Amino acid sequence: MVGRYLGARESVGTFVIMVSTLLVSIFLDSNDSYTAYAILFAIASIMGMVDISMFISVTDTPMERHPHPPILKFIKKAFKDISFRNYVMFWAMWLLIFTYQNAFYNLYALKYLELSFVQLAVAGQIAYSVVATIAAPIWGKYTDSKGVNFVLMRAGIISSIIPAIMLFAIKGSMWTFLLFSLLNGLSLTAINTTAQGMLLQSTPSKNRSMYIATYSVATSICAFSGFLIGGALLEWQASVGLWEGIAFLDRYKVLFVTVGILRLILILTFTPKMTKNLKMEA
Repeated sequence: MVGRYLGARESVGTFVIMVSTLLVSIFLDSNDSYTAYAILFAIASIMGMVDISMFISVTDTPMERHPHPPILKFIKKAFKDISFRNYVMFWAMWLLIFTYQNAFYNLYALKYLELSFVQLAVAGQIAYSVVATIAAPIWGKYTDSKGVNFVLMRAGIISSIIPAIMLFAIKGSMWTFLLFSLLNGLSLTAINTTAQGMLLQSTPSKNRSMYIATYSVATSICAFSGFLIGGALLEWQASVGLWEGIAFLDRYKVLFVTVGILRLILILTFTPKMTKNLKMEA
């Protein structure tokens, strides 16, 4: 039942994001000023404090307390566990590749495709969220019945092919971006769900919080590095004038397609090795 639970949680989260994205985009299209952004940031801060305050009423789950060795010794011990090591390596590389381009899709849609905020919201986050809300419980069910490898391989291959759709993007049209987001909602929600489930399967109950902290540090460093690498490559392509004069190609499209190729290589080469010793709990 773990997969079903994680799928349902992913579905609820994406639905909330969809609604908030639509409201924000409508507001920005009608109030495009510094004051409008300040109002949004203030509302976000207030909602964040409300969110934190709601945890006051949440009852803590009793946990066994286990002493752990010093941090460096614990990290060495954690990475001797082949399941945990393979899990961290895969998701660190996945996030490096993912953030390598993910920050630039909205910029590309606004600046180069010249979409409005509402068009971007509808063709981007809302399209993604609609499909993800429906698909997440289904992927969760398949994770329980077929296993992690079954879901991750199929979702990963779909996710690898999707960036090629952006080669057909043209200025003033939201339809390519819409198709791109719909397919992303189908694939990435499965990948997010399996990532959460696999974290439980690759870490022992003893000192699990320390394992999770180690995983978070490793993946956060790679995610941060991905943003820097993607931005640097975009700047480099612009400085040397690559792809100028080619009607259907630009530096952003090259970045997106490169990401698809890297994803496919990672999925095909690393997934079987990572998942062979993992089994989702029913």
